[in-house]
Parts: sequence; C-alpha cells; structure tokens
Amino acid sequence: MNKIVEWAINWPDANINQIELFALQGHDENKLRRNRFYEQFGIKFDYTDSTHTEGTARPMQARSLTPLKQLPKNLSVISLDEFLDEQEKCLSKTKNDLENQQKLNERLNSNISHAYDHIIWFAAKTIWEKHFKFLLGTIIFCAAIWHWW
Repeated sequence: MNKIVEWAINWPDANINQIELFALQGHDENKLRRNRFYEQFGIKFDYTDSTHTEGTARPMQARSLTPLKQLPKNLSVISLDEFLDEQEKCLSKTKNDLENQQKLNERLNSNISHAYDHIIWFAAKTIWEKHFKFLLGTIIFCAAIWHWW
C-alpha cells in the first residue's frame, strides 16, 4: 500500500476513489487493525456508527495521502528473486515433509495390518516389551528357586 501511496502522490491533484468499510470486514481486533491501516496513510473516514465498524472515506486528493517515512520493524524489503527463492525452498521443504509423513503413515498402517493378521504374536510381543524387566526377573527368580529346590 505504501508503494501505491508513493506512486499516487506524483499526481497531487488526482481525486482518490472512496474506500468503503463494511461491518463484516471489521470485528474485534481486526477492526482496529483495518482502520489503523488506512488511517496511517492519511485516509479519513465518516463512520456510520460509534464503534467505527463501517464507513466511507472522505473525498480527498492524492496530496492528502501520507506515505510511511520508514517501514515498521516487523517488515523488510526484499527483492522479488529473494522472495521467490525463499518460497521455492519452503515449498521444497513442505513437499519433503509431506513425503516423509506419507512414508511414516504407510509404515504405521503396515504395522497395524501385521498386528491384526498375527494378533497372538503381537500381544505376546507387546507384553514382553512393556514388562520385560518384570518378566525377566520373574523367570530368573523361578529358575533360581527350581534349581535350589
């Protein structure tokens, strides 16, 4: 928007088309952010209600617009090439993550199918894995008692 304002002020006598704000566009925190966005460029509104939910921009000429003197700290200017490179890297990483998740999903589905096909083996293996120390201790204890008996 700042670039548009900088461009528009090259024709100071040009009339600016009125902007309409609708109630459905602005609610809670979004309303304040939306209104502040336009007002920071010098656009003034005649609001139809006391909560400034909807209204129409006052007639104005380009000379009344005020471009930002400096960008907010959370914004920076990057070249189009840098932006596209960043987007391409992000897309590539996302595709890679998706492929990894699909492989993991296939492996888990295979494990579930195997568990259903061999339910007794699955149950025995699960019990052994969860209670390994207890079962091993019990076996050793029983073997020692049987040996000394």
